[in-house]
Amino acid sequence: MLSESKEHDKLIRSAARRLKGHDRRLFIAEVTIELCDGNARLSESLFGWGRETANKGMLELGEGLLLERVAGGGRPRFEDRNPQLAVDIRAIVEPKTQTDPELKTTALPFLGANSWKAAGVPLLAELPVSVELA
Repeated sequence: MLSESKEHDKLIRSAARRLKGHDRRLFIAEVTIELCDGNARLSESLFGWGRETANKGMLELGEGLLLERVAGGGRPRFEDRNPQLAVDIRAIVEPKTQTDPELKTTALPFLGANSWKAAGVPLLAELPVSVELA
């Protein structure tokens, strides 16, 4: 049975937006089964829901499962896959790190203007400025 009115469709969409996670998928599955004869593509076109969400909800509803994301179930951290990377980065950065936590040291050759000039980076005063006054 197809949904007959636009007002009901808006109400159903609004109800789905207020729910989260498992409850939302179950609601979408129930609406898909009742109003769209279990057709996830039709619920996608009528209500704007993803058909993957509707299919997952119908699977959860039929099987009584809870298909939630597991904490830490994503991609492994890059540092865990490449433990040598952290050591290599520290070796590159360590000679240039600031040791004074309050930044009171005046002798910082790597942060001074002369170091930036030597590296070929223009100073702010040397950059071209175009100002248009309207």
